[in-house]
Amino acid sequence: MITLDERIRPVLESTGFVQRYKNLSDANSNVDSKMENYSNEEVINIANDLGYEINYNRKENFFKLLENDLGLKTQLNISLKYGLVELILDVVKDGERYSVGGPFGMITRLLGEEERVKYPAFSNYNELRSILKEAFSLYSDIRKGLLNR
Repeated sequence: MITLDERIRPVLESTGFVQRYKNLSDANSNVDSKMENYSNEEVINIANDLGYEINYNRKENFFKLLENDLGLKTQLNISLKYGLVELILDVVKDGERYSVGGPFGMITRLLGEEERVKYPAFSNYNELRSILKEAFSLYSDIRKGLLNR
């Protein structure tokens, strides 16, 4: 059974995680035609333009943002299969892995959200940029909160 580490719960709650992810999903769920064919290089360029360095994992088919400093290692995995943006968080603090719940949608459930939150969807690079901008903002707020604990 997937659980949420109680050490990360207050950080997620203080960032407004549930509402922010629901807003991101709601704002990007009514896409007429999803963009299933995208350029990995273009996705990396979008992230770079937003101030984040991501790498593509060809074997697992996802993008990875990894930051490791001050005893905190955070990783945000980004899968873009089928024109949907799946975001998965991993946290290791002071050498100890926190049980976070994985995908953002699952985290909302572990924080008490009863309704299933859909993956944000995109039909073009501008929509993807908008989704990634908010995803990175939420991720950064979580990271800052963890560094301050």
